[in-house]
Amino acid sequence: MIRSMTGYAKEEYRSESGWLQWELKSVNHRHLDVEVRMPSAFREMEPEIRNLLATHVGRGHVDARLSWRPAEKFADRIKVNTGLAVRVIGYARVLAEQMRRPAAVSPLDVMRWPGVIEEHSADQSHMSGEVRKLLHKAVDTLRATQASEGRKLRKSIESRCSKMDKILKKFRSRTPELRERAMVRMTERLDAIRVRVDAERLEKEVALLLMRYDISEELDRLEAHLVALRSALKASEPAGKRVNFLLQEIGRETNTLAAKSGDARGTHEAVDMRVLVEQMREQAQNIL
Repeated sequence: MIRSMTGYAKEEYRSESGWLQWELKSVNHRHLDVEVRMPSAFREMEPEIRNLLATHVGRGHVDARLSWRPAEKFADRIKVNTGLAVRVIGYARVLAEQMRRPAAVSPLDVMRWPGVIEEHSADQSHMSGEVRKLLHKAVDTLRATQASEGRKLRKSIESRCSKMDKILKKFRSRTPELRERAMVRMTERLDAIRVRVDAERLEKEVALLLMRYDISEELDRLEAHLVALRSALKASEPAGKRVNFLLQEIGRETNTLAAKSGDARGTHEAVDMRVLVEQMREQAQNIL
């Protein structure tokens, strides 16, 4: 199943001890990049949380934020470390004497100093278990939104594959015409310079010219790549890298086809194919 790297999830849990919320956001990134923000009361869980996200998300930039608010009856468990606060204020005054125009230090500035405010979590061992359960639920929601976005990406890419099929059929039907035009071009050049060439030499030159303008191999490879691309879009495992590789190959063959098109109509159709390939490559950048 194709999944997008773009996803979002928000899950909440309420109990007598307080309120928890996990918010997960994932966006396109070449590798896995996890950013975890959480209250200090649960900081020791961060390695476990990172491992879980790495296992279930796979690739992309993931922003995971845990919010925690204790119940009203536990509000008095937030305390001020007055000893540390006094030392911070003392150091601030010493530094102020060394400065010409020191900014005033407010009580809020002191409270922001790490360790001045001490939060004693209510029934933290129990809440740690809920944090873990809630994260699993949020990850499931995130993967569901990624799958939903993935279905949209797959549908969009398959639609462009169908458009490319139609253009390839036009090229295929005009292959004899392109060969005949190459023959006429060769004959006109020989007539223009009035050079007599023996039959064997002429046959070789015509064969080389036909090879130069022959697009059958490019058409065969493009059709094969499109079949492989559709197969990759239906794969059960992550296929983002394979899809991007196939689109790179399709782009290369399309460029060669454009160079060999030989007339304005073929060039125009090749440009249309290039546009379709670029659109698919932009969308494929977001596939896991």
